[in-house]
Amino acid sequence: MKTNIKKFAWMMALALPVGLTFTACGDDEEKDPEIFLNTQAVDIDWNKTTTLTSTEKSAVWSSSDDFIASVDDKGVVTANHVGEAIIKASIPGAEASCKVTVKATDSSFTRPILDFGASQSKVAGQVSGLVKNDEMSTADLLFYGTKNAYGYPWYIYNFEKDALVSSSLTVEFVNEDSFNNLANYLDQYYQEVSYNEETLVYTYANAETVAKSTVIVRVSPNDEMTNLSAIFVPNDGTRSGNVEAAISRHLDIVNSVRK
Repeated sequence: MKTNIKKFAWMMALALPVGLTFTACGDDEEKDPEIFLNTQAVDIDWNKTTTLTSTEKSAVWSSSDDFIASVDDKGVVTANHVGEAIIKASIPGAEASCKVTVKATDSSFTRPILDFGASQSKVAGQVSGLVKNDEMSTADLLFYGTKNAYGYPWYIYNFEKDALVSSSLTVEFVNEDSFNNLANYLDQYYQEVSYNEETLVYTYANAETVAKSTVIVRVSPNDEMTNLSAIFVPNDGTRSGNVEAAISRHLDIVNSVRK
């Protein structure tokens, strides 16, 4: 007698317990790719290196800001300038990141306030540990000394229509070490982009080039070679003439100071 295969299969299904189903045998479902780093945040001293490791040897490394911190194909991170950058390790379909904070190591000077556009009262409220020079300060100028009204370093803030347009840090020019000390301090934050051997004038930027920067720093001695000033001005990348004019105006202010 022939067996009705379709009827048999239907009867077997009725006999199975409710909720019980058959699944085909085979490999597990493919999982989404994953990658992890040995840390999610790290602090590095300026000009030092650290190595990040990932769970994937084939990972491609990248930095959100090479000016702050760069990374090679082995995960070695170099602290180029003070600030924060995100280092990523990527594989197809996944990535992991680590926040790198580059710390300053040279605290020889206090970094001037660079809140360009801020009012005089706001800038004054941010100053601490300095002595205001009331004789030099005006409605358009704030002058601070260290330890006393004319004590080096000087910090001068220039305003136009109650908006900060330039800042400066002035140190006493004693010898070549004066240049070196100030340069070493600035190197933590800025890139030297030019130097004029005749005038002894340095130009720094907070990027690899002036065109990419938002802040320009001009370092030069005064005519009497008694002090050395770093003048900070904003740069929008389109008004180089305005930048030079702002530096010139601020340098005139510094040169007008007589102790």
